[in-house]
Amino acid sequence: LVRSVTYELMLGQQRRALHLAAGRALEGDPSLDAGWSEALLTRHFERAGDAARTLLHADRAAKQALELGAFREARELLTTCVTLADRQTELAGPDDRMRWQVELAIAAAGLGDLGGRRAHAEQALVHGGIRLPTSDAGAVATALVRLGQRAVMHGLGFHHVPRAGDLPRGAGPELARHREIASAYRQLAVVAYFASEPLRIVHHVERAIRFAERSGPSPDLTGAMSELGAWLGLAGMPETADRYLTRAIALAEDMQHLPATAYSNMVRGLFLVGRGTFDEALAVTARCQEICVALGDRVNWANAQVMRFWVHHYRGEDDTALADARALRAKAEESGNVQQSAWAERCLSL
Repeated sequence: LVRSVTYELMLGQQRRALHLAAGRALEGDPSLDAGWSEALLTRHFERAGDAARTLLHADRAAKQALELGAFREARELLTTCVTLADRQTELAGPDDRMRWQVELAIAAAGLGDLGGRRAHAEQALVHGGIRLPTSDAGAVATALVRLGQRAVMHGLGFHHVPRAGDLPRGAGPELARHREIASAYRQLAVVAYFASEPLRIVHHVERAIRFAERSGPSPDLTGAMSELGAWLGLAGMPETADRYLTRAIALAEDMQHLPATAYSNMVRGLFLVGRGTFDEALAVTARCQEICVALGDRVNWANAQVMRFWVHHYRGEDDTALADARALRAKAEESGNVQQSAWAERCLSL
């Protein structure tokens, strides 16, 4: 109370000067815990009115929040970045704006906000200079032709993903831009899946793979391959679908990228549940959840959990299915994901 009253009695100029001094002192303090120092610095520089340093630290803090699964905090910090850049356009270029919108889409995904996920992903593509198609039919026809060409090239052995060492030097910013575009298209593909828009799925996935392949093996490439496999399964091509799904897992494991490995196993689990291959579905979802526990990834853990529910529900194993649904609800409430909370209530009602 004493501190609060003292603070309120200060003039605005005094507060700003003290926040600026505190921020500058803390920036040079190596003993600060990196897990929360960026958010603390953001607060000090924001109250000091230093837009450039607020933006710098809010950007870093948002990245930390996303890695920790703190999606509400990430969304607030990224919104701060966007707002400051809108006020002072010289603070950020289109590549930063595109990346923030992709990260906002990822935060929306973590909260189960499909509308926000779509809106931010589309805005990211606009910042990336990508024009969204006006006709689904034309875009899908082009995507199918390109996927067919890719399949033929793979079959003949002419198509390969460039390795990191094969990429041209000095192309870092352009490759990073391609990765962000691929990530935005992947967000749109998943939203289209939940919105039952199969034509849009194939367009978004094809574009995601095309941009991801330009920058070599990456989590976005394995994710896009998994999503293409899921679409092929929906389209009635299970053998081709499973080839893409298993290839995505193998690529993620070759990269030793645990989040990509967890995601690829989760998507293959979805495919296997749809095929009625229940024992294998349980095995790959267990692998996904094992990695998620180690990473602290609550979202993909819950994605895999709902698949485990469906396996036990379809088998008539009601007690196990009920336990699965209760665990899903607890995890969804913990992460604040409204989409997964809705799944849990449906599972419990069944």
